[in-house]
Amino acid sequence: MFLDAKEIKTIADGKWDSILSALAPSLADALQRLGKHVACPVHGGTDGFRLFKDVAQTGGGICNTCGAHRDGLALLSWVNGWSFRETLEAVAKECGIQKKDQGGQAKVRSSPAKPPRATKVDPQVQAQQHQEALAARSRLANVYFSSMPLDAPAAEPARAYLRNRGLNSWPPMLRMHPGLRWTSKEGEILGTFPTLISLVCDEQGRGVTLHRTYLTPEGKKAPVPEPKKLMPRPGDMSMHGASIQLCAPRGPALGIAEGLETAMAVSLATGLPCWAAVSSTLLPHWRPPSGIEQVLVFADKDRPTDLHPEGVGVEAARQLVQALQALGRRAAMYVPAGEIPEGAKSVDWLDEYLSAGTAAFASAIAEFR
Repeated sequence: MFLDAKEIKTIADGKWDSILSALAPSLADALQRLGKHVACPVHGGTDGFRLFKDVAQTGGGICNTCGAHRDGLALLSWVNGWSFRETLEAVAKECGIQKKDQGGQAKVRSSPAKPPRATKVDPQVQAQQHQEALAARSRLANVYFSSMPLDAPAAEPARAYLRNRGLNSWPPMLRMHPGLRWTSKEGEILGTFPTLISLVCDEQGRGVTLHRTYLTPEGKKAPVPEPKKLMPRPGDMSMHGASIQLCAPRGPALGIAEGLETAMAVSLATGLPCWAAVSSTLLPHWRPPSGIEQVLVFADKDRPTDLHPEGVGVEAARQLVQALQALGRRAAMYVPAGEIPEGAKSVDWLDEYLSAGTAAFASAIAEFR
């Protein structure tokens, strides 16, 4: 029996980011910061590794110690300590490819790949990482405990922002910081702004980081290049499977969407508790808490590209549905019916809510009830 590495690379082209995320959770930080140096998943440290910016196409990255791993097969073999055959089998399974015999007959994959190897960390490096994690936790705590609930009089900029977005009620977990500095990756400070704050939690419900939306006092997005940003997380916490848990589940069904405001619109329109996965990169790896039997996945409709012919939002949602169904959960995907406006990159369920109200959610409501 054999697996054709060339065939696997062809099928994986354009999908390596999701494949790496699924098969190598230790790459989560690098996938969130493409092209930027992060801690090496094998050697530890703080900035010894980066993924190539074209990782979706190549799957490649470079370690400052070991050198470049030019494609996804090489990178996975290195980071997980797998043999080449084990890597081929794991990637083939993730892509839905089965092994074939010499006559071309498909065969079921015979054995699982070994678990990813543990990262070897020098004690001094480990101590440094511990101190950095403590510092990150301290920064997150300072921001959170300096913020206020949205019913506070001084939180009007956040309330105005949500009203401007068509959201006239909001979950109590949202908060506003009166003034956070917006700093570029290069360290340039562009101002201090009121900031909408939401807690991002991992699959166990533990806080990982904070999502920030920088605002003007009038409730508009701040005039900065990236008004929505995540705070740096502690190095010993993972974003893999994380989400903004806007409200507690109230039964066996739960919704999941990409963005914060999209998830809020779903809840307002349907009465269904809905969480936000933060991004299309994280969405396929989200998992519901115990007790949830039915998941309704509300996809963003993004413009198709050569790499993502269905649009990255729909592809991410479809991957999640397939993963949940494989785990025995009821799961269905819902895609906005509206066309993407000229000049826009996407349309989401907040857009549907604003243009058509609850009628846009009729099929989801029927499924939920």
